[in-house]
Amino acid sequence: MKKSHVAMLVLTGLVLSSFASANPLPKYKVVEVASPVASHPECLPGYAIRVNGGGVSDRGLIVGTGTCYRITDVGNNVFLPYPDLAQSFVWTRRTGGTEVPVPPDTFSQYLLSVDRDGNVYGWQTGATGLNGIRWTQAGGFENVITKAPDCFLAISLAVFGNTPGNVTGAAFRQDGVSEPTDFSCVLRWVFRTADGTEVVGPASSQTPSRMNQRNVVVGQVGNSATKWYPLRNELVTLDQSSPGFISSAFGINDRNVAVGFSGVLTPETVTCWSDTVALLWGRDNEGRVLPSLPRTTSAQAWSIDNEGTVYGLSNQGADSCERRGWETGIGTIWRNGRAFDVNKQLAGRPGVTITTAAFSNERGQVMAYGYRTNDPPKQCPELVTPADGSDPYNVPGLCRDQRVYLLTPED
Repeated sequence: MKKSHVAMLVLTGLVLSSFASANPLPKYKVVEVASPVASHPECLPGYAIRVNGGGVSDRGLIVGTGTCYRITDVGNNVFLPYPDLAQSFVWTRRTGGTEVPVPPDTFSQYLLSVDRDGNVYGWQTGATGLNGIRWTQAGGFENVITKAPDCFLAISLAVFGNTPGNVTGAAFRQDGVSEPTDFSCVLRWVFRTADGTEVVGPASSQTPSRMNQRNVVVGQVGNSATKWYPLRNELVTLDQSSPGFISSAFGINDRNVAVGFSGVLTPETVTCWSDTVALLWGRDNEGRVLPSLPRTTSAQAWSIDNEGTVYGLSNQGADSCERRGWETGIGTIWRNGRAFDVNKQLAGRPGVTITTAAFSNERGQVMAYGYRTNDPPKQCPELVTPADGSDPYNVPGLCRDQRVYLLTPED
């Protein structure tokens, strides 16, 4: 190699290093997002609590679901981990956690996400089936993705929305291949415009994750990370997974840059994975690997903001479905291609461990998962369903309560 080339590489490295050091992560103030389920009288001391969050709006509203687990006799002297109590809630620093009311004709609900404007998306089950809904504090619930007239079952869920009022989700629709009957419907991506026009994705087995302000959706089709342009109904495979592997796109920013992961399918499952690699797909849909933190072997990228900062986790290849496995994550933020441990950026001594930096808003706030570092572990059994069809059983173990935190950059 010529000396001039060596000098150029050294100079380039110094420039990139200077650029990266000129853009350090901020220090973050930490506030716990308190779920109402933790203070519910039916959630007795000693029960395991898991709080799942769906994102943070630009005004700091967080949506989530808190679940209280206990060991329950399900019959024939079989004892299994059982979600004894589940509550959907919204949270702000001013109001704290507030349970989202369930309409009288609704059996259950799950709120999946919140957009930048504070609109919440998810599903409700009732006498008419499972319906994709949008919820606002001012207007209550609205069915935004509903049953198709040519499908026997009413199954739909709203996953995400944007400022123009468009919504994406999944629902039972005709498979597009068979002769249409009540029973030739499959779960497909659905895009619904603000005026009610519906576009159905061109493939089955689709799972959407997020949508940006340009109406581009990312997710997974047939175990492969996928990007969907609904206004021209075009699917682009970002990462073609091979047998035994899985990939998915979890997030996308308004520049059409997507992030996600590729990993190994857990044997005998279609929804669990391990040994993941964090991936970023540019506007050209070409992918590149994001590094994991030092002394870790795996990573997952969950979201990306409009500045190109990526949020997620690093770990030692843990199984995504293990109830105790979530504790092994280390909250990770990638800036300029470098991985940073979020826990080293926490202001003061908050007494928490951040396991996942999940979602951010335009103010730079981050919704994260973690636990109180000094909390003693409690009984947290793991449900195992044998592949041979025999009765499920639980594996005793200890874990901490999974909590949600809001990280706010210091001024």
